[in-house]
Order: sequence, then structure tokens, then C-alpha cells
Amino acid sequence: MTLEKKVLLLDKEAKTPSQNLATNQYFVDLVRQKQYDLIARIYKHTNGVILGYNESSNDVDMEFCRENNYEVIRRPTGGSAVVVDPDTTLCYTIIFDPLRLGRGKNINALYKEITIPLAKKLGLGVTVEGAYYLRMRLNGSSIPFAGHAIKLHDGKIAQFDGVINMTPFDMEKISGTIRLRELYSFNGSRYIKSNGQVYDLQGNAVDIDLKQSKLLGKEIDELRKVKGLIDMGINDEKFSRLFREMLEETFGGVEEGCPKIDPLALFYLQEQIKKNGKGGTKSGLGHCFVDFVEPEPRIHYAKA
Repeated sequence: MTLEKKVLLLDKEAKTPSQNLATNQYFVDLVRQKQYDLIARIYKHTNGVILGYNESSNDVDMEFCRENNYEVIRRPTGGSAVVVDPDTTLCYTIIFDPLRLGRGKNINALYKEITIPLAKKLGLGVTVEGAYYLRMRLNGSSIPFAGHAIKLHDGKIAQFDGVINMTPFDMEKISGTIRLRELYSFNGSRYIKSNGQVYDLQGNAVDIDLKQSKLLGKEIDELRKVKGLIDMGINDEKFSRLFREMLEETFGGVEEGCPKIDPLALFYLQEQIKKNGKGGTKSGLGHCFVDFVEPEPRIHYAKA
């Protein structure tokens, strides 16, 4: 395997979410065509809301987003919404053929092979928990600051996506874009309330009066706890260096550069992504950093 077949792109100019997702899809095609064994990116989005593949656009205040220039699109992986902007969030993607790199296609194994080495690079107190969130231990709590998702395209090409907070959330923006949730307990079951509607934990709307229920938690309170890499003394440049170290230790040597992109092909991919923002079948999923469905996170890595 030649060094040129594994590249890392440090994309310093913020692009729209649809352009970034289109670029990732374009790179998936390059790996599928065996032009590269691995393409990794670190990049930033302009203002946007990126919905999970099945998440309903009802979870988003579309009017607020239009008035404040937030692009709303849908990614090819599952989970809940991510609110992005160039100041608060930094994103990274690794696209590779697991078999060509001597790996299997077990999703949980691939998650661990990337998230655990990254957590180790970021330092003491960083854990990998639940659906492979990176969390920091702070004042007795475990606070998420990075979320991840994997998709196997055609069962062959792996796309690992990550979004990491550089700073705490701007709660005015978050509460404007996402319809934030509350979690209740009623008659032995848990329910989510969002924008006046009650949902079960599968995202189905239910007709239940929660007046006699017990409030278990508010999403806004959980999001207020979230910190960022800056709180850990890590800026963009240091994270990029640590990410590259993790990448090379995990996958071998990489060369910094940018694969050649066909602008017209990228344009068509971007237009298709823009059309897919609406719809979705599951409501009440909220923000990806707050998991009301699995409140007891599994610990995959934690250094004592």
C-alpha cells in the first residue's frame, strides 16, 4: 500500500453543511473506486442543523432557521440533530475501506478502534461512553463534548463522522433552532414532551396527559452543562495534531493534501442533499448530546 492512498485534508475555510456533506459523499465515491484507501477530513460548518437520517424535521423550528440563516439538512447516519456553527463546533470524517485496511466490518469494533485512541490522545478524564460519545469527567458528572456516527455504504465503505464542541453551547441559538425536550415518568413508562406534543421513546406521538407525571429532566439543563475542548486547553491546531497522531497510529502513515474534486459532480451531490432536509419519521429526538432513550451509558473506555 502506497502512502499516497491515505490522505488527511485540513479544511480551514468553513463551508455550508450541504457542501461539507456533499464533499464527504464525493470522497466515499473515490474510496469506492479504489483511488484512495482512506480519506480523512477536519472541517467546519457555517450555521446549520444536521438531522439524523430518520429524524423528523418537526424537531426543528424551521422559521427561526430561515430567519437566522441556518441551513437544515439530513445526514446519511442515524441519531439526533446536531447544531453547528464555525465558532462552536469542529467536525471530522474518516472514509475508508475496512477490508483493504485489514479490518472487519463490525460497526462496534470500528467505533472502538477510532474513539478510544482519540480519547487517549485528548488526555486524562476523557471517556468513551454510550453511543460512543466522548465525555469529560467534571465535578462528579460525565459531560459529553463529542458525538459520533458510522455508516457502511453498500456494506463496504465505512464513513466515520464526528462533531466536537470547541466551546460551550450558545443556548439562545440552540433553543431557537431545536425544539428542546423534557423527560417524564408516567405509569411506569417514560415519555418525551417537545413543542407541546408527547412521544414514546421510539419517537411515536401518543395521546397522554402528563399532568400527573413526574418530570425527570430537561434537555436545556443537560445542554447547559456541555463544555468544549477550549476548557481542556486544546485549540483547533492542537486537536488537528492529536487527530493526525491518532489516525497514523490506527491506520498507518497519511499524507496531508486534498483529493482532486470535480466541481460539477460536487454541485449535483450538494443539490440532492439540500432536497433531503425535510421529512423524517421519528420526532422528539432533540439534540444528539442528550440521550433520553438510554439514560445509563455503557462505559467503553475510562482511565482511572
